[in-house]
Amino acid sequence: MSFRNIFPQDKDGTNYSAFLVFSLLALIPVIAAFVPRALAILPFVIAVVGFVSYRFEFRCWPEKSRAFLVIVGMIFALSLTSSLWAMDQNFAVERSLKVLSVLLPCAFGFSLVLVLRQAGRDFFLRVFPACVIVAGVLCAIDLYANGLIYYFVRNMAPHEGGFNFSLVNRNVNTVVLYMLAGVFAVKGLPVSRLKYIYGVLIVGILGVLLYRTDSQSAHVMVAMAALFWIAFPARSRWAWLGMTAAIVLYVSLAPWLVQFFYNQFASYVVGNEDWFARSYMSARLEIWDYVARRVTESPIYGFGLEATRHIEHFEAHLRYAETDYVLHPHNATMQIWIEFGAVGAAFLCGVLAFLMHKIRSIPRVSDRRFAMAVFMAMFFIANTAYGLWQGWWLGAICIICMYVAALSRGADEARDG
Repeated sequence: MSFRNIFPQDKDGTNYSAFLVFSLLALIPVIAAFVPRALAILPFVIAVVGFVSYRFEFRCWPEKSRAFLVIVGMIFALSLTSSLWAMDQNFAVERSLKVLSVLLPCAFGFSLVLVLRQAGRDFFLRVFPACVIVAGVLCAIDLYANGLIYYFVRNMAPHEGGFNFSLVNRNVNTVVLYMLAGVFAVKGLPVSRLKYIYGVLIVGILGVLLYRTDSQSAHVMVAMAALFWIAFPARSRWAWLGMTAAIVLYVSLAPWLVQFFYNQFASYVVGNEDWFARSYMSARLEIWDYVARRVTESPIYGFGLEATRHIEHFEAHLRYAETDYVLHPHNATMQIWIEFGAVGAAFLCGVLAFLMHKIRSIPRVSDRRFAMAVFMAMFFIANTAYGLWQGWWLGAICIICMYVAALSRGADEARDG
C-alpha cells in the first residue's frame, strides 16, 4: 500500500508534513505514560520536524501564530525583567531562558497544527484514540502491577515495602488529561464499529485508572471536564462574560481569598481517611496562606521569578503543613503573585481573558464546549497541584492546546454552528 493511500493528499497538497506532525502528536500520550518529563522537549521535536518537513515540501515556512508568540514574548520579558529585583538574579535569568526554551517551540508547534489541521484531522481522529488507549493501559499496568513499568524504565528493583502510587501521579494525570481529548476525538469519528470500540475502551480505562489511582487531581480533572462539557451554556454570551469575570476576580483577589479559605475550611478537610485528607488539601491551604501573607510585603512587583525557592522561611503556623518553606506554592495564581505581584496578576488576567475570548470564538458549539471543559480542568489543577514553571507541566498544557486546535474546526470547516 502506498503512502498516499494511507494518508490521502489534501486539496492543498498538505500531506507528508501533516502526517509527521499529527503522528508525533498522537504518540505523545504513550511517551507520557513512560516518561512524562519528556513533555518539556516534545514540543521542540514537533516544531523542528514539522517546520523542516513543511519547508522541504512547500518551499516556504508555515504561518506563525502571532498571538501565541506575543504571549510567549511577554512571559519571557516579564520573567527576565523580574531578575532585576529577584533574590538570586542569575538563577532568575537562567529560569527565564528555560521557560522560553519550552514555550517558544510550543508556539511554533501550535502554529503548525493550525496550518495543517484540515489535512491531518481525519488521520488524527483515527490514530489518536488508539494511542490514548495504549497510554491508559500502560498506566493501568503500573497501578495494578505495583509499578512494573515505572521500575523497568528506571532499571530499578521493585521496592519491598510495596508500591507508592504517588510515584506515577504525574504519568496518570497527564494521560487522563489527554484521554479527555481522546473522548472528543472519538465523538468526531463517523458512526462505525471502530467509533464504539474506541469509546467503550477509553471510558472503561478511565474508570479503571480513577478507581486505582490516589491522585485526587485526576479525579477532579475528570469531574470538572464533565461538568463544563455537559452543563456549560456555550451559546450564551452572558455565560462567557460571567465565567471570564469570575476568573479575573479570583486572580485579582487570590492572596486574600486563600487566607479566607485557610481560616474557614482547613480544619474541616483534615483527617485520616477521607478523600480531602488524602489530597493534602489542608496542608496546601496553609502553604497558600503563608505565601499570601508574604505577598503583602511586596504587592506591586513581587520577589522575582521562582521566589519561593529562595525564601528560606515563611511565617507559618505549621498546623497542617510540615515545613515553613516550599519550592513552589502548588498554585499558579499565587506563584504569579509572589513572583511578579499585581503587575503579574494583571498580565495573567489579560492572558486568561484572551484565552476565554478565543475559546468563545470557536465556530462549532461542540468544539467550544470541549475546549472550555479542558480549559477549566487544567485551570483547576494548575491552581491546586503543580509548579507553574515546571517544564513538563508547561509542555503538557501547550500540547493539550494543540489537541484542542487539532480537533476543533475553523470557520471554513464548521457545519453546525
